[in-house]
Amino acid sequence: MFRYFRRRLFWAVPTLLVLSLIFFALVQTAADQKVVEAGSDKDSEVSMGISEKEAAQRYSRNRPVFYWSLNTAAQCDTPYLIFPLQVRTRLTRLSWACGSWPAVAQYDAAFAQLPPLPDTLAEVTPLRQALSELRTTDRLDSLGSRMTRVREAARFNTQAVWLPKAALQRLDSAVSQLVATRQTYRRWIPVLRWNGTNNQYHHWIAGILRGDLGESSQDNRSVEEALSLPVCVTLLLNGTGLLLAYLIAVPLGVAMARRRGRWADKLVRSFLLFLYAMPGFWVGGLLITFFATPGFGWHLIPGVGIEQYATSGKTFWVWVLSNGSQFVLPIIVLTLSALATIALQTRGAMLEALGQDYVRTARAKGLSEGQVHWKHAFRNALFPLITLFGSALPTLVGGSLVVDHLFALPGMGTKTLNAFSGGDVGVISAILMALSTLTIIGQLLADFLYGWADPRVQLGRD
Repeated sequence: MFRYFRRRLFWAVPTLLVLSLIFFALVQTAADQKVVEAGSDKDSEVSMGISEKEAAQRYSRNRPVFYWSLNTAAQCDTPYLIFPLQVRTRLTRLSWACGSWPAVAQYDAAFAQLPPLPDTLAEVTPLRQALSELRTTDRLDSLGSRMTRVREAARFNTQAVWLPKAALQRLDSAVSQLVATRQTYRRWIPVLRWNGTNNQYHHWIAGILRGDLGESSQDNRSVEEALSLPVCVTLLLNGTGLLLAYLIAVPLGVAMARRRGRWADKLVRSFLLFLYAMPGFWVGGLLITFFATPGFGWHLIPGVGIEQYATSGKTFWVWVLSNGSQFVLPIIVLTLSALATIALQTRGAMLEALGQDYVRTARAKGLSEGQVHWKHAFRNALFPLITLFGSALPTLVGGSLVVDHLFALPGMGTKTLNAFSGGDVGVISAILMALSTLTIIGQLLADFLYGWADPRVQLGRD
């Protein structure tokens, strides 16, 4: 069995790695959007007046994406350091056109060394316009003509102090070299670069392993802080509902199997099939109508609203106890939704086990029916229940959107819906990563329980 679990864990690692890459791509897409918004609207609430470079540093976009990068010999090996993004795009297109990044870098450096032109002198306006046209072009074939306009505008500029002759000659030389460089074959030369551990993915996955899940874009809180209350509420509801469902359904299924074909078995089975066919929102709606609606039925619960935890000033358990009546109906809905499935699965597994030879042998030995059912048959009927338990583990954290919406609860269902509608990719990726991990853990736990329920199961053998 140890060899089997070691093999399963070995394959679980690449599975989680692939999933983490997918979720990381979602996070990076959202981060890129934040950087673009920071450069396009400095007064927006999202950018908070910060520049593209500051936004890139805030969202860790000033590093290479992964441990290695595949590029061409014509491209820059550190494009993530070039800001603003429009400049990066323009220089990338020029390097692709000429095939030489050093020539493009020299041209950009010559521009950076130009002194700023004054805004008060009208006679430098043609020069400023010519330089702007040269600066914004990303077409290699138009650089020469636009540089000619710059020289002509500089010739008529009497305030030569604003554009020294040396600076103009340096820019003219850089443009001439860029236009003359035609190494287009370098576009097709692949270059694999090792970026080390100082990359975006490494910092992101290391943060997850440390418990640092990033920042929620909806309220600018950390993801773990934003998910703490929904996770606790969902664990309380789903954990209690699943526990009650197993405590009721397992003895009920065994009792139904013992009374197979009798009126009690038929009656209970019909009720469970009816309950299984009923959707959760319908059952929840009936419970709200009969138990939480004033003027109709029994108004035993004061509505479906719940006190806001953030403004209550209470600890979690004090808040739960003070609002305990609001959790009764959601727990009932979750219990009933799982009750039918577990009870029917238990009944079917028990009937199959009771038809085996070892059960007839146990009865022939004179054992009581209780010993036959619980000591011999039930242990071999656990496999479907274990499978259900392993698959239910992710739902303990994933929550139920229907239940949260019906009863206005701040659970994971509500949080997930708000994250999707608000484009909060950090929260979405954290939820999906947690659910993927819990799914794998649930499968491993189910395999372990198989071996515990029946030692004859040899998981380590093919």
